[in-house]
Amino acid sequence: MWFTDRKIKLLWIEVLKSLNYKKTKFHFTMLLIPSIAPHPALRSYVHHYFMLHLNFRGVAPPPKPMPAEPYQSLYFYPRDVVSKTIFETGEEIANPKSIIVGQQIARVNIGLREDHLVLKVAFKPGGFFRLFGIPMSEFYDISVDSEDVYGREMNEINEQLAGIRDYQQMIDLIENFLLMKLKKVKHEVRPIDHAMQVMLGNPGRSLDELASLACLSVRQFERNFFERIGIGPKMYARVVRFNMTLDYKRARPEAPWLEAAFACGYFDYAHLVRDFKLFTGETPAVVFESDQKSVKSMSENVVFLHPSTSFL
Repeated sequence: MWFTDRKIKLLWIEVLKSLNYKKTKFHFTMLLIPSIAPHPALRSYVHHYFMLHLNFRGVAPPPKPMPAEPYQSLYFYPRDVVSKTIFETGEEIANPKSIIVGQQIARVNIGLREDHLVLKVAFKPGGFFRLFGIPMSEFYDISVDSEDVYGREMNEINEQLAGIRDYQQMIDLIENFLLMKLKKVKHEVRPIDHAMQVMLGNPGRSLDELASLACLSVRQFERNFFERIGIGPKMYARVVRFNMTLDYKRARPEAPWLEAAFACGYFDYAHLVRDFKLFTGETPAVVFESDQKSVKSMSENVVFLHPSTSFL
């Protein structure tokens, strides 16, 4: 479910009377706001804000897999430190209080702690580049401490977030930072930005079509695309199609994988498997089973979702 209201809306899950608390491995309160629309002035740059607050009581759940998605993002962790494990190498890294995540390709697993609060700014394709003027090729498949990029300015935001107890005030603080950056924008919207947005809904468009929409030659389109996204348009289209397939399967768990593949633009099942192994390191069936187990584990152990906009 996607929310488009500026006003924060909370998902409220009541405790089932049949829930046997003695058998649950852990209990937690949860606040989930999957999509908050940005300020009108930022809507050509920011796709949405995301907020999740989990307050565990007891043992935290297993690490959460995070495969590639078609957004470049700013993440903020105002509470407990979050660890990141590179799936391919097993290397574990402690995330800073806020990070810039470029176009991700390799899967990472996120380790949650007792008080997990994450705020995410998901930028539209090219939105980060236009707002901050930094080529996204510098952030390809990595995360960078945002304080290393913005210095004291970001350090102050992180410190203020740590002391705020109201969710709306958190969003306002981050948004004010973005609005200040907007005043210094040097890269205006160009036809290529529209072409990249088209790819989010239809990754099957040809390079010739996209270049034509961007009013560029194919070579110029690829060069400008790389500067704005950090990868080429063909690889980005694969990331978009992969995410569309995951969403399709989540909405239709009983649908065969071949149906999901064809519905999302794959020519055959083999191409689907190839992308899943590239972006997750596993086959579609294994990825989906892990995804469903994670959702089931959460739903079985939810105690309640706090209805207020202050900390749990």
